[in-house]
Amino acid sequence: MKVKINKILEKALQVRYFEERILEEYKKGQIHGTVHTCIGQEIFPCLLSEYTSEYYWFSNHRGHGHYIAKTNDFRGLASEILLKEGAVTNGIGGSQHLKNKNFISNGIQGGQTGIAAGYSSNILNNSSYKSVMFLGDGTLGAGHVYEALNLALLYNSEIIFVLEDNKVAQSTPSSKTFGGDIEKIIKGYGINYYQCDSQNIDSMVKAIELAIENNINQPVFIHLNTERLSSHSKSDDNREDQYIDELKLNDLLNIKLSDGTLSYDSKYIDNIKDIFKDVLSSDENQYKVSIEKRDEIKIRELSNNSKFSEHINECFNSFFSENNESVMVGEDIEDDPYESGKIYGGAFKVTKGLSTNFPERVFSMPISESGFTGFATGLALRGNLTIIEIMFADFLSQNFDQIFHQISKIPSIYGSRVDLPILIRTAGFAGNGYGPTHSSSMENIFFGLPNLDIFVPNLYFNYSNILDYLKSSKKPILVIEPKTNYNKKMGTSIYGEYEINNYSFITTVEPKERKPQATIFAFGPEFDLILSNLEYLAKEYEIYVNVFSPINLNNIEVKPLLGLLNNSNNKLINLNQSLNGSNVGNHWLSELTKYQKLNGYKSNIITDWIPTGKSENEVLLNAEAIVRMIKNINE
Repeated sequence: MKVKINKILEKALQVRYFEERILEEYKKGQIHGTVHTCIGQEIFPCLLSEYTSEYYWFSNHRGHGHYIAKTNDFRGLASEILLKEGAVTNGIGGSQHLKNKNFISNGIQGGQTGIAAGYSSNILNNSSYKSVMFLGDGTLGAGHVYEALNLALLYNSEIIFVLEDNKVAQSTPSSKTFGGDIEKIIKGYGINYYQCDSQNIDSMVKAIELAIENNINQPVFIHLNTERLSSHSKSDDNREDQYIDELKLNDLLNIKLSDGTLSYDSKYIDNIKDIFKDVLSSDENQYKVSIEKRDEIKIRELSNNSKFSEHINECFNSFFSENNESVMVGEDIEDDPYESGKIYGGAFKVTKGLSTNFPERVFSMPISESGFTGFATGLALRGNLTIIEIMFADFLSQNFDQIFHQISKIPSIYGSRVDLPILIRTAGFAGNGYGPTHSSSMENIFFGLPNLDIFVPNLYFNYSNILDYLKSSKKPILVIEPKTNYNKKMGTSIYGEYEINNYSFITTVEPKERKPQATIFAFGPEFDLILSNLEYLAKEYEIYVNVFSPINLNNIEVKPLLGLLNNSNNKLINLNQSLNGSNVGNHWLSELTKYQKLNGYKSNIITDWIPTGKSENEVLLNAEAIVRMIKNINE
């Protein structure tokens, strides 16, 4: 491919002028927040865009030049940064969070490396997805970058990693933040590595052409030696003025301006001037966000009496049979990785048979929760109904960054709805004696995140309803499955003096004829504990209770709860396994008290950690503790 170098240089100069104007407007107080300009790094992305029109670009905080090179949308970007009419993400994303067609950026350093690897992977034998992932040298200390490199290799991702090495990590020399040899590291992975210089057009062209040629069923890596002529953001630049002056003197665009090859007095610069004039005179952005309404799903009733683990497995088998675009990733979820005839199928056997039935769509991942969560997010971004298994809920801490900064925010930070159909399922809560690092209740940590529905299924609820919700809503879901339920039967009959009902994503239990002494709010193991002791409470203590159990913890619907409370003299007991009393029930309580005054309230508090083995029973709830709480609330 032959590119017109003069055209590239003119485009690069437009980018530079744009960035210089942005800094001017910032100094005038026209820009709130911050900006990270790419002055000195403009040429390479303009050159790369000529070769990668079909590629999806993943960019970072210093992404203005990437965005313009890829989209040519000067006006949309200027309006976004200046919070004016016509902003590309309606003024929500700002300088760092941009999306337009096949371009997306995020302010978290290297946060999208795994996403890009997943997006461009050949999972489902689909090679039509290619991507470019821009990295800064400051990210080379981040573990998730290397997790993404490994995954890109494993799954033949057609991705071009571009390292923009400007030798400074924010305001610290990269020599003090990275101790390795990047060339040896990349080549050590077996990834094709190409080095070039932003001041040498020929070296950049050669590196890009070699990368494109070899980017077939494998990742490639371009190491661009470049220079940042401006500060990281604002005025945070500790480099000596003399050093920066030398950089500017040797900068290719400045050289072309000096010898008359390029000029700020030209029609293509005048065009950018006109755009700024027009944008600055336009109205303020009104923050209009477009979120289309999703169809409501029809709730399926429970139809079998299989074990909880078997029921979930059956639901996944049906889901995968009905949806060819579905895919599942996780650790140790394949049936027979050694081809020995010994079937594994996941730590709790929930995935048993899935990789055999759907061998092209179920994949065991390396122990890199952050990496493969990002990888799966990339699959969801391209439209796959994506399931992630995290072995224990405690390990959600390893992929919290991906859930917090990427999964929960991508659907809405770009001004219009971005579909992200991804379901993260994990085994949670205590009760099996696994100890403090494998027994946590993580729901409260994730409760406040946007766009993330949290489900805790019980033994009376059809798991397929959650999968239907995923397909209908096309939004992220976190499912925490009580690990103590895996070997229990679904739909087991309860004490005959009670009836159980499901209302959408809520389960209620009520005495048929007796007056309840209190209403209990419970989910997960606590819900199961209550139901298994209803007969004991009635026969030993003549205690009857209402039980309210949300399955979707985020969807705070208090009307059914208000009805139960009115029938129990407005006395409420909140049972959660969350530590130190910080729990989901308190969030529901705050909404409830807007409508109803309570005559009594009790909440259980668990110790700082869950001990290993049988000693965990000393801190977990039991029937006698519930009796004491009920008696206390009625005194």
